[in-house]
Amino acid sequence: MEWDLWALRQANGLAGRSATLDGAAVVLARWSSVAEVALALALPLAAGWPGAGALARAGVALLLATGLVRLLQRCLPRRRPFMDGATRQLVARRPGPSFPSRHVASAFALAVPAWSAHRPIGGAMLTLGALLGLSRVYSGLHYPSDVLAGAAIGIGCGQLVGGWRLQVGIQPATSTLQPLSPAPPALLLATTHPAKRERLAWMVEGLPLRVLTPEQVAARPVVEERGANHRQVAEAKALAWSRAVQGLALASDGGVDIPALGARWEALLTRRAAGSEASDEQRAAHLLALLGGLRGEQRQARWREAAALAARGRLLGSWEVESSEPMRIAERYDPSGVPLGFWVPGLLEFPRLGRRYGQLSPAERERALDHWARLRPLVRAASSRRVQGE
Repeated sequence: MEWDLWALRQANGLAGRSATLDGAAVVLARWSSVAEVALALALPLAAGWPGAGALARAGVALLLATGLVRLLQRCLPRRRPFMDGATRQLVARRPGPSFPSRHVASAFALAVPAWSAHRPIGGAMLTLGALLGLSRVYSGLHYPSDVLAGAAIGIGCGQLVGGWRLQVGIQPATSTLQPLSPAPPALLLATTHPAKRERLAWMVEGLPLRVLTPEQVAARPVVEERGANHRQVAEAKALAWSRAVQGLALASDGGVDIPALGARWEALLTRRAAGSEASDEQRAAHLLALLGGLRGEQRQARWREAAALAARGRLLGSWEVESSEPMRIAERYDPSGVPLGFWVPGLLEFPRLGRRYGQLSPAERERALDHWARLRPLVRAASSRRVQGE
């Protein structure tokens, strides 16, 4: 292919002109694959169980991509460009098949599942894969079409494995002794947030449902958390997850509304206002800085929470409520007594009760932040109707 040889000569023609570029290309060509594996192994540490699931899927995708590359190299043998004297070779490499690039295919096969579980790591891996492909051409090891084919194979295998779905629904059970009742319908708690998952599980506790978590399914939909209110965001989550698992999904979204801050604070971004990777202390410090100079009634706040239930891409119900107890944002952060995974309660004080969240008894905390309790009967009623209609 004329364009292939032309593109190779354009890229490899730069080799030898800059020691910096040559050095970078050599490092990328030799060590990018090692960096990809290291980043993949870091997924469980960075993303917990979802990261462990992504690592497993990445391993399967890598095996598929490697097998497909080996097959194509046997069926479509192609000499490497340096074997024909077409390039200046920067990296020592034994002669071998060139099409498609196994290194590039492997890099993208690992990166695509990683992207679904942890965007920073997945983004770094995708970038490394692209740079690896460029470096292999620049160094004279591959034609551009080798790299493009390798990338397509890696992305395809990553998408294939990431697209596997766990089909949930009624699973009839049998026994050699006597027939058993069919298993109850499955309900996915559509959140990777442990504290929220506990609340969602409490809302359906006791109902004839098999509760599943995202770690138990292969599906990993990417949900853009956008909407005019928490209810719309919760609906988007429930719909996306219910389509992904082809079953029931329960999702929620909430945030603290602070009228005095106006456009400087968006309740929909409560958890992400200080950055998606911020710690609870950093989130609290960010909000306190915005409230600097405001006192008393100017620090009034209210908590809004929404929940949505969907089945196979169809919305069954959605609701949004507001905590009934008046509250204010305190002037310092105190995480004592705050459930792990939540941070806003560490800033709340309740004027009518005369105490902060950490000073309340467990029963008082439930009454002060009663949004979950107000959502519970609504969710249970919709879930029960769905079970009865199965």
